[in-house]
Amino acid sequence: MTRLLVLLLVLGVSACVTEGADKTPKPSAADASAANLNLGAAYLRQGDLESAISKLQKSVDLNERNAQAHSTLALAYERMGLADEANKHYLKAVRYSNEDPVIDNMYGAYLCRNGELQDAQTYLLRAARNPRYATPQAAYVNAGICAVRDERLEEGEEFFRSALRINPRYASALWQMASLSYERDRHLQARAFIARLAEAQPLPSNALYLAHQVEQRLGNRRDADRYARELREKFPDSPETAQLLESQRNGG
Repeated sequence: MTRLLVLLLVLGVSACVTEGADKTPKPSAADASAANLNLGAAYLRQGDLESAISKLQKSVDLNERNAQAHSTLALAYERMGLADEANKHYLKAVRYSNEDPVIDNMYGAYLCRNGELQDAQTYLLRAARNPRYATPQAAYVNAGICAVRDERLEEGEEFFRSALRINPRYASALWQMASLSYERDRHLQARAFIARLAEAQPLPSNALYLAHQVEQRLGNRRDADRYARELREKFPDSPETAQLLESQRNGG
C-alpha cells in the first residue's frame, strides 16, 4: 500500500509539471517574426546570404506587415543579384512602413544604384525632410550622389551642403564635396574639404589618393609625395595604391 501511494504521488507530481508546461504561453507570430528578423540580419552581416534569406523569408511569412524584415530581405536579395525580388520587397517595406525615413532612404538609394534617378530623389528627399529621421544627412548625401549621377552638379552640391549644415563633420558629405570639387577643377576647395575630412577621421585610401592628385594639380610636390607615401604605407594592397604605382611608372 505504501509503495502504491508513493507511485501515485510521483505520477501526480509529473502530471502537475506536464500540465504547467502546457500552459506556458507560446510566442506570438509578431515575436517570432522579430526573432527571425534578428537572426536574418545577423547572417546578413556575416555575409551568409542564403541563411539570411531563409530566416528573413520566415520573418515575413510570420508577419507580412513587418516592414523592417521586408527591407532587410530586399537588401539580401540585392546582394544576391536578384533585382526583381529585391524590388518586390523594397516596395512592400515602403507600403507597410508608414513613411519610415530609414526605409525611404534605403529604397531611394536602391533606386539610385539602379538608374531610377528621379524616382530615387522622391524617396530620398522625403526621408531627409522627415522630422522623425535621426540622421537626415545620410539621405541628403544619397540625394546628392543621385543628382551628380544625373549630371545635376549644382543640385548635388547643394544637397551635400545641406548634409553638412546638419553635421559639419559628416564624413560622407565631406568626401563627396572634395571629390566633386576636384572634378570641377576647384582644387583649393577640394583641398579644404580633404582637410576637414582628415579632422573628422583618418583618411581612407580613396581620400589619400585624391589628396595626392589635388596637391599635384596645385603644384605642391612635397605634400603630393607625402600623401603618396602615406597611401603606399597604410594601404599597400588597395586599388588606389595600384593606380598610384601605375601612374608613377607612366611618369604621372
